[in-house]
Amino acid sequence: MKMLNMLVLLGVFLPLFIPLDLVTHKTNHEFDDYIQEFEYDMGIKVNSRIIRGKLSRTTAGHCVMLFKLITISDAYLNIYEYNKTEIRSTIYHELGHCECNILHDNRKKKDSCPESLMYHDIISDVCLHKYWPEYITKLKRDCKGS
Repeated sequence: MKMLNMLVLLGVFLPLFIPLDLVTHKTNHEFDDYIQEFEYDMGIKVNSRIIRGKLSRTTAGHCVMLFKLITISDAYLNIYEYNKTEIRSTIYHELGHCECNILHDNRKKKDSCPESLMYHDIISDVCLHKYWPEYITKLKRDCKGS
């Protein structure tokens, strides 16, 4: 009975503390191709929404797992506007969090490239081009295991 009361209270009061925009945003269409490509590569249906927004100066993207809402930094998108590889890797990274519940993997290879797309920082173009097939294979394996 106590659990039921707690759930009712959460249902009544929780919406008062959650910003409405967290639950009402729709995915920006500029991200549709990346989402479709992720769905194809991972073999899953994406339920997360991806929007542009203001994030801290050092953050390219952020996933709010509870709401399956990903925000990609406006500043980051302006800097990498013509670098689709970089944007794709960031979106895949955030979808790895939101869709697959994968945490960061901060290990590095002998050549200093990250072991995974789930590295905590932006990955260089050199590493992305060199290891993209490996990164996708690992992400798919980890995603299927979630």
